[in-house]
Amino acid sequence: MDKVRLPLPTLAAGPPQIIYKTVSEHYQNKVQMTIGQKKQIAFELDFSDRFQELRNLKFYLGNRLISNESIYVPTYLESFERFTELLINGQFQKGKMKGLTAGQSFERVVNERDSDESQYFNHLLQVDETIDQYIIFVFQSNNFTELVWTCWDEHNCNSDHVLNKVYSTSIKTIELITILNELTNELNKTTR
Repeated sequence: MDKVRLPLPTLAAGPPQIIYKTVSEHYQNKVQMTIGQKKQIAFELDFSDRFQELRNLKFYLGNRLISNESIYVPTYLESFERFTELLINGQFQKGKMKGLTAGQSFERVVNERDSDESQYFNHLLQVDETIDQYIIFVFQSNNFTELVWTCWDEHNCNSDHVLNKVYSTSIKTIELITILNELTNELNKTTR
Protein backbone atom coordinates (compact mmCIF):
# COMPACT_ATOMS: atom_id res chain seq x y z
CA MET A 1 0.00 0.00 0.00
CA ASP A 2 1.32 3.47 -0.82
CA LYS A 3 -0.01 5.17 2.29
CA VAL A 4 2.65 6.26 4.80
CA ARG A 5 1.96 6.14 8.52
CA LEU A 6 3.98 7.13 11.57
CA PRO A 7 6.07 4.22 12.84
CA LEU A 8 4.48 2.38 15.77
CA PRO A 9 6.30 0.46 18.53
CA THR A 10 6.35 -3.29 18.22
CA LEU A 11 6.18 -5.76 21.10
CA ALA A 12 7.67 -8.56 19.04
CA ALA A 13 11.28 -9.60 19.44
CA GLY A 14 13.76 -6.89 18.66
CA PRO A 15 14.04 -3.21 19.53
CA PRO A 16 10.88 -1.08 19.35
CA GLN A 17 10.49 1.30 16.45
CA ILE A 18 10.74 5.02 17.10
CA ILE A 19 7.63 7.10 17.75
CA TYR A 20 8.23 10.69 16.72
CA LYS A 21 7.13 13.15 19.37
CA THR A 22 6.66 16.15 17.11
CA VAL A 23 5.83 16.74 13.48
CA SER A 24 9.25 18.27 12.83
CA GLU A 25 11.01 15.18 14.28
CA HIS A 26 8.88 13.06 11.96
CA TYR A 27 9.81 15.11 8.88
CA GLN A 28 13.53 15.13 9.72
CA ASN A 29 13.66 11.44 8.85
CA LYS A 30 11.28 11.54 5.91
CA VAL A 31 12.18 12.26 2.32
CA GLN A 32 8.83 11.56 0.67
CA MET A 33 5.22 10.87 1.64
CA THR A 34 2.50 9.42 -0.57
CA ILE A 35 -1.10 10.36 0.15
CA GLY A 36 -3.71 8.20 -1.56
CA GLN A 37 -3.22 5.30 -3.93
CA LYS A 38 -1.70 5.76 -7.38
CA LYS A 39 -4.27 3.42 -8.97
CA GLN A 40 -6.94 6.04 -8.17
CA ILE A 41 -5.48 9.37 -7.01
CA ALA A 42 -2.25 10.06 -5.17
CA PHE A 43 0.09 12.87 -4.27
CA GLU A 44 3.78 12.38 -3.45
CA LEU A 45 5.18 15.15 -1.31
CA ASP A 46 8.93 15.72 -1.26
CA PHE A 47 10.22 16.79 2.16
CA SER A 48 13.79 17.58 1.13
CA ASP A 49 12.91 21.30 1.20
CA ARG A 50 10.81 21.43 4.36
CA PHE A 51 8.77 24.46 5.26
CA GLN A 52 8.97 26.16 1.88
CA GLU A 53 6.21 27.75 -0.20
CA LEU A 54 7.59 26.12 -3.35
CA ARG A 55 7.48 22.33 -3.03
CA ASN A 56 7.99 19.43 -5.39
CA LEU A 57 4.83 17.35 -5.69
CA LYS A 58 3.92 14.42 -7.92
CA PHE A 59 0.23 14.07 -8.81
CA TYR A 60 -1.12 10.72 -10.08
CA LEU A 61 -4.48 9.68 -11.49
CA GLY A 62 -5.23 6.06 -12.40
CA ASN A 63 -1.56 4.96 -12.11
CA ARG A 64 -0.56 7.74 -14.53
CA LEU A 65 1.69 10.64 -13.64
CA ILE A 66 -0.11 13.94 -14.19
CA SER A 67 2.46 16.31 -12.78
CA ASN A 68 5.96 16.22 -11.32
CA GLU A 69 6.69 19.88 -10.79
CA SER A 70 7.24 22.41 -8.12
CA ILE A 71 4.01 23.86 -6.83
CA TYR A 72 3.34 27.15 -5.11
CA VAL A 73 1.81 25.78 -1.90
CA PRO A 74 -0.64 28.63 -1.14
CA THR A 75 -2.22 28.33 -4.62
CA TYR A 76 -2.39 24.53 -4.44
CA LEU A 77 -3.89 24.67 -0.96
CA GLU A 78 -6.58 27.12 -2.01
CA SER A 79 -7.43 25.09 -5.12
CA PHE A 80 -7.74 21.76 -3.31
CA GLU A 81 -9.62 23.25 -0.36
CA ARG A 82 -12.13 24.64 -2.87
CA PHE A 83 -12.26 21.31 -4.75
CA THR A 84 -12.97 19.49 -1.45
CA GLU A 85 -15.74 21.95 -0.59
CA LEU A 86 -17.36 21.45 -4.02
CA LEU A 87 -17.18 17.65 -3.62
CA ILE A 88 -18.80 17.83 -0.18
CA ASN A 89 -21.60 19.98 -1.62
CA GLY A 90 -22.13 17.61 -4.57
CA GLN A 91 -21.31 20.26 -7.16
CA PHE A 92 -20.00 17.76 -9.72
CA GLN A 93 -23.17 15.66 -10.06
CA LYS A 94 -23.57 14.00 -13.45
CA GLY A 95 -27.17 15.20 -13.77
CA LYS A 96 -28.28 14.72 -17.37
CA MET A 97 -25.17 12.61 -18.03
CA LYS A 98 -26.17 9.94 -15.53
CA GLY A 99 -25.90 6.52 -17.15
CA LEU A 100 -23.17 7.63 -19.56
CA THR A 101 -19.71 6.06 -19.47
CA ALA A 102 -16.75 8.15 -18.37
CA GLY A 103 -15.72 8.65 -22.00
CA GLN A 104 -19.25 9.61 -23.08
CA SER A 105 -19.54 12.14 -20.23
CA PHE A 106 -16.17 13.60 -21.22
CA GLU A 107 -17.18 13.92 -24.89
CA ARG A 108 -20.53 15.49 -24.04
CA VAL A 109 -18.97 18.15 -21.83
CA VAL A 110 -16.29 18.96 -24.42
CA ASN A 111 -18.81 19.07 -27.29
CA GLU A 112 -21.19 21.35 -25.36
CA ARG A 113 -18.44 23.75 -24.29
CA ASP A 114 -19.72 26.66 -26.34
CA SER A 115 -23.44 25.98 -25.92
CA ASP A 116 -25.84 27.92 -23.69
CA GLU A 117 -26.11 24.91 -21.37
CA SER A 118 -22.39 24.21 -21.13
CA GLN A 119 -21.26 22.11 -18.16
CA TYR A 120 -17.57 22.45 -19.09
CA PHE A 121 -16.47 24.73 -16.26
CA ASN A 122 -18.89 23.09 -13.79
CA HIS A 123 -16.95 19.83 -14.11
CA LEU A 124 -13.42 21.08 -14.91
CA LEU A 125 -10.74 20.51 -12.25
CA GLN A 126 -8.82 23.75 -11.97
CA VAL A 127 -5.71 23.62 -9.81
CA ASP A 128 -2.74 25.57 -11.16
CA GLU A 129 -0.49 25.70 -14.20
CA THR A 130 1.18 22.37 -13.33
CA ILE A 131 -1.77 20.52 -14.91
CA ASP A 132 -2.52 22.90 -17.80
CA GLN A 133 -1.62 20.27 -20.41
CA TYR A 134 -4.58 18.18 -19.21
CA ILE A 135 -8.32 18.59 -19.33
CA ILE A 136 -9.58 16.88 -16.17
CA PHE A 137 -13.31 16.60 -15.52
CA VAL A 138 -14.95 15.51 -12.28
CA PHE A 139 -18.29 13.66 -12.17
CA GLN A 140 -20.13 12.55 -9.03
CA SER A 141 -22.76 9.82 -8.98
CA ASN A 142 -23.99 7.34 -6.34
CA ASN A 143 -21.32 8.20 -3.73
CA PHE A 144 -18.52 7.79 -6.28
CA THR A 145 -16.41 10.37 -8.06
CA GLU A 146 -15.02 9.81 -11.54
CA LEU A 147 -11.98 11.73 -12.70
CA VAL A 148 -11.77 11.72 -16.50
CA TRP A 149 -8.89 13.34 -18.36
CA THR A 150 -6.86 13.68 -21.49
CA CYS A 151 -3.55 15.31 -22.37
CA TRP A 152 -4.14 17.75 -25.22
CA ASP A 153 -0.70 19.42 -25.44
CA GLU A 154 1.58 17.34 -27.70
CA HIS A 155 4.68 19.13 -26.36
CA ASN A 156 3.90 18.46 -22.70
CA CYS A 157 2.33 14.99 -22.50
CA ASN A 158 4.48 12.71 -20.41
CA SER A 159 5.21 9.10 -21.37
CA ASP A 160 2.22 7.85 -19.30
CA HIS A 161 -0.21 9.44 -21.77
CA VAL A 162 -1.14 9.23 -25.43
CA LEU A 163 -2.15 12.56 -26.94
CA ASN A 164 -5.95 13.11 -26.78
CA LYS A 165 -6.67 9.62 -25.39
CA VAL A 166 -9.32 9.72 -22.64
CA TYR A 167 -8.46 8.08 -19.30
CA SER A 168 -10.54 7.67 -16.17
CA THR A 169 -10.49 6.47 -12.59
CA SER A 170 -13.22 6.15 -10.00
CA ILE A 171 -13.09 6.47 -6.21
CA LYS A 172 -15.62 6.67 -3.40
CA THR A 173 -16.29 10.35 -2.84
CA ILE A 174 -15.69 10.07 0.92
CA GLU A 175 -12.27 8.48 0.24
CA LEU A 176 -11.38 11.27 -2.19
CA ILE A 177 -12.38 13.90 0.38
CA THR A 178 -10.25 12.14 3.00
CA ILE A 179 -7.23 12.11 0.66
CA LEU A 180 -7.69 15.79 -0.20
CA ASN A 181 -8.02 16.71 3.49
CA GLU A 182 -4.86 14.76 4.27
CA LEU A 183 -3.04 16.52 1.43
CA THR A 184 -4.11 19.99 2.54
CA ASN A 185 -3.24 19.20 6.17
CA GLU A 186 0.27 18.06 5.19
CA LEU A 187 0.80 21.10 2.95
CA ASN A 188 -0.37 23.38 5.76
CA LYS A 189 2.18 21.78 8.13
CA THR A 190 5.06 22.33 5.75
CA THR A 191 4.43 26.03 5.19
CA ARG A 192 4.55 27.01 8.87
